[in-house]
Amino acid sequence: MANTLLLRLVWLWPCLPWLFGWGQAAMRHWQGDAAATLAGQYWRLFSASWVHLNLQHALLNSASLLLVCWLCPQGRRPGLWPLAVLPALLMPLLEPGPFAGASGVAYAWAMWLLLGWRGGLWRWLAVLLLVGKVAWQGAQASQLAGHPVAHNAHWLGLMLAVLLHLAVLLHLAACRVARRGQP
Repeated sequence: MANTLLLRLVWLWPCLPWLFGWGQAAMRHWQGDAAATLAGQYWRLFSASWVHLNLQHALLNSASLLLVCWLCPQGRRPGLWPLAVLPALLMPLLEPGPFAGASGVAYAWAMWLLLGWRGGLWRWLAVLLLVGKVAWQGAQASQLAGHPVAHNAHWLGLMLAVLLHLAVLLHLAACRVARRGQP
């Protein structure tokens, strides 16, 4: 029952930008900021992914997260939970300045979805295209609503999804070895 409830609640993550809001007032209170976090504003470790620069930013991230939720098979949805939290928790290590938005989460979720595909060559082509998109965007001097895009968040999201996928594969392999050893 609890597992089913958690899987259903994953649909709430894409709605969080509507809770935290967007714009300068929301950014002042919720954006990621290593200095503010060290000063005791620990909620920023969570809220940074869910506050956005403007309505367009919130809509783009919410739409991408909803799309991945919809496409993600039921068996892979539990992986979306840690990938919804980890980018904002780890981002201050990469980006000491202010940052906001769920694009790191969106890229993590997209990579998690693609790594779970059973598509063989098509899966790897899709993974390559996603990595290529992040690399191409990172090479641009991208700005959104007058702020520089936090490309480190995109790379962090991709890497966290790969690490989680590898951890799951190692766990499954260990379980298979343990079952073979049982009489």
